[in-house]
Amino acid sequence: MKGITHFMSGIAVASCFPSAVRSAVDANTFLLPLGGVFGIMPDTLDFRFARYFWKHEHVVRLTEEDLDPAAAAQGVAAAIDQAFKEKRPVTLRLDTVRVSVNYYRTYNIFIDSDAREVTAVIGPLKTMGQIFSRFDYAPSEASRRKEIEEHGLVPTLVRIISTAPCLPGTLPPETRVATARFQAEVRNTYYQETEVGVFHGPDFEFVPEGDRVRIDFIPWHRRWTHAFTTGLVMAPVGFAVCAGWGALARSDWRAFANPLACTAAIIATLAFWTHVIEDQIGYLGSNLFPPFTKKRSQGLKWVTSASPMPNVITNYLAILTVLWNLNAFAAQPVFHMPWASGMAGDFTTPAYYVVSLLNYLTYVFAIPVALLFALSRLYRKYYLRSIRPVIDDEFDEAEMAAEMRDV
Repeated sequence: MKGITHFMSGIAVASCFPSAVRSAVDANTFLLPLGGVFGIMPDTLDFRFARYFWKHEHVVRLTEEDLDPAAAAQGVAAAIDQAFKEKRPVTLRLDTVRVSVNYYRTYNIFIDSDAREVTAVIGPLKTMGQIFSRFDYAPSEASRRKEIEEHGLVPTLVRIISTAPCLPGTLPPETRVATARFQAEVRNTYYQETEVGVFHGPDFEFVPEGDRVRIDFIPWHRRWTHAFTTGLVMAPVGFAVCAGWGALARSDWRAFANPLACTAAIIATLAFWTHVIEDQIGYLGSNLFPPFTKKRSQGLKWVTSASPMPNVITNYLAILTVLWNLNAFAAQPVFHMPWASGMAGDFTTPAYYVVSLLNYLTYVFAIPVALLFALSRLYRKYYLRSIRPVIDDEFDEAEMAAEMRDV
């Protein structure tokens, strides 16, 4: 999931505590945003701290003047075999190719576990914003067959390099594919194909496992920072934020360990755990119980972090959760659900609460999400196909070429 999704999920968790809602209304504490902070905490620890302590034994570095796909393919293959022969983990980074302030040269690495080959493909330029879906490189069937015959590409890789969007005229004219073989049997724990695009290049760790090598993608990510055991450590941090530190001077322990501080401790842990659980539906997985476990588990592989629909739905559900709790825990609820209109009691009555909640989820979640899913299918099926051949008139190739010369 994206960062904003984890943040909203943390706020939704915090809103499930009546004391957090009431204190927010009374402007006494900030427990709701505190849940959001701890909801995004695992990725904050990784991308703001852990990544900078990771050591790289090898670095693959291409330049715009020397776009040699063989160097990339051979670098990855050599690192895999080194890990197998020396029986130790070997780390490698694939550096990005920055062409100018706004453009990066992309290249793809495809690790074929069955054929024991690494294929590198030099791709087009990509903008910093990565927004160019209307600029499509669509080679002819003859050119696709030629690439298969000359380079022995597997169909998956042909699809990748044939359908990848790109800026017009930015593909290199020379041969852009190279293959290198490795000897070790491998187990890939992530995608077979990796794009090296903008900002920070991807990292790999090749770890010997008996008679084969395990390939870990961005190995510094989702280790101790995405663990249930680390979530327990967040409890005293959350407690410390809301504790009555001034009461320590007068030895007032009850004021120090006040109810809001205890609630903050629980929210910190649960919001942190929510992030960990959400990440398990992706491909990467996490190291869930360090120091008792040493490596990342496999994810369920249902979605990717960039998948728009799961992120939109999760954010929507988080917003609905916050609105529901603000209403249910209010002194005077703003709305009541029609299914419970004839029932005795209020939101503090279990039967009334459950019936109202089921009514709420049906009307404001299940039905809208079903409509959204249906509309997205129609959008992809009809509208996107109709605009695919269109080239954006605002794109100025001459302006881009001038920027390339100024670098």
